This record gives sequence, structure tokens and C-alpha cells, in this order.
Amino acid sequence: MQGKLSTAEEQDLLQKMHVDETFKQFFIGQQKELREKVIQADNPEVEQQWNRLKSRIRPVNIKPVRSQKAILYQKALSIAAAFVFGLLISSGIYFVHFQKFSSDQQVQEISIPYGGKSKFSLPDGSLVWLNSGSKLSYPSNFKGQRSIQLEGEAYFDVIKSRKPFIVSTAYGEIEVLGTSFNVKAYTDDDFQTTLVAGAVNLRVGAGTSITLKPGEQAFVNENNRLEIQTVETEIFTSWKDGKLIFYREPFEKVAKRMERWYNVKIEVDNDEIKNLWFTGTIEMETLSEVMELIRRSMPLEYSYDQNTRTLKIEKK
Repeated sequence: MQGKLSTAEEQDLLQKMHVDETFKQFFIGQQKELREKVIQADNPEVEQQWNRLKSRIRPVNIKPVRSQKAILYQKALSIAAAFVFGLLISSGIYFVHFQKFSSDQQVQEISIPYGGKSKFSLPDGSLVWLNSGSKLSYPSNFKGQRSIQLEGEAYFDVIKSRKPFIVSTAYGEIEVLGTSFNVKAYTDDDFQTTLVAGAVNLRVGAGTSITLKPGEQAFVNENNRLEIQTVETEIFTSWKDGKLIFYREPFEKVAKRMERWYNVKIEVDNDEIKNLWFTGTIEMETLSEVMELIRRSMPLEYSYDQNTRTLKIEKK
């Protein structure tokens, strides 16, 4: 329930619930206790524990986007999620914590933990790919303009309509009518909007508004000003297809993307290593395979603490 099981352990848990009725009832009892704690206590630690469990739950229309190497793991998770989902529906906790209510309609909130990615449809038929460590909120039915809230990174394939489609982030708003684009708006990382097709209008700060053309990317520079550059869009959108592509990127930024991709904490204390440029593609490799490849091409050594899931990188 804390979300700390390995792949093998999660599969073992699922199997045990199917064959051991006593264990299954024990599991249900533990979950009910957690439910009561969440309902009765305003405790940040308990809420975090609940959110870790909730991140395993997916509405039926959400299809995880994973590498082929992880298909069996994802099938196991989908069965486990369905089992847990049934328990939550029977207890009423789903509507209390998984969805929020506005005065006239439901507001759906989808959170993706580090190490995960999901693809799903919005009420108007637009498609969204939500990256790891991201959260998206939207109404169950769009009335007037199509407004959603994003924290993190998402790729949108928006259905054309007269109703504006507006993505609100901590940095500003992106407005479109029908287009394909990527938004990166993590609170601990650089802001970027990359346009693949169509046109988008960005409003960042007081009175700052720009329009992007396909193949262009808007980003906030060191002076906190919005700039536009021409980019190879695949580099910034390939994550939705199960790949991370780097082209002459400082290793400090590479490490930040790997943290979310592999659900680990990466510590890089050496400024020389942080500023090394890295070019490469990560697709189906494990974390250890990637680090071995990097170690052979860069002057660094690394160690990994499995208990804290911390990867420490030092100069060789």
C-alpha cells in the first residue's frame, strides 16, 4: 500500500490474493483501516500513503504507455488495480478521494507516479499522454471552453472544435483549437511547450503572449523571459512512445529526466559532471544498463542504495 513493492513482489502479492482467501481478507482489512484513517484524520503522512495506493488505480479508459519489456508487469498491475478498484467502489472511497466535485459536475484528477506513463481520452475525445510525476485535472463534461489543469508533463492531441482548449500551468496558459503539442511544466524544472502540428498561443506573465508554429518550442530563459527556438520535436515528445532522447544535453538535466523515468533519486555533487554534455537514447534498457553505458563514455563512477532508491554519481 506504500507503493514500494518490486515487480516480482507485486506479482507475488497478486497471486497470493487469488489462492489464499485468508490472506485476501487480511489485505481487505488492512485497506479498510487505511480508508478510515484517511477519512477521519487530516494527516499529511496518511494522505501521502493513500495517494501512493491511489496511483495504482486507473479508470477503465486509461491505457498505460509502457515499453514492451514491461507488458507482463503492466498486465499484472491492471488486474491488481481492478481488484483494489472494486474494493474502493464498494466502500465509497472512490468518490471521496479519487474525484472532486464542483457545484454542478465532477472534476476528474489523474496522478501518475514516478516510473509510470498513461494514455487516456478527455470528454471531447482529445487524447492525452501523461508523463511520470504528473497530475491532470479536468471536468467530466466540457461546458463552454475546454479548460484543464496540468502539473508536470503531457502530450496532447486535441480534437478540433470552436471551443478553445486551454491548458493552465504554474507558468501560464496554452490555448489551442486543434493541434498536437507537448507541455513540460514541472515545478522543479524548466518550462517548455513544443508544437508538433497546428498552432498554439502562449500567455505567460503579465501581457506576454506568443504564437508557435510547428517545429517551434517556447521556453523560459535564465532572465525569466519567454523565447522561441526551432527544434527536432521527436527529442521532446519521444517519451510518450517509451523512449528518452538526449542531444547535447547537460548531464544535470539528463539526471533529472532519469529520476522520473526510473523512479529513483540521483545525486550528482560534482559540478564538472553536471555540466558534461550527453547524447543518446534510452528505450528498453534497465537503470543499471544505462549507467554502465554512461560510465564507459564519461569520467564517472556510481553506487546505488536499493533501500532508499538513491543513485550517487561521483567523478572517476
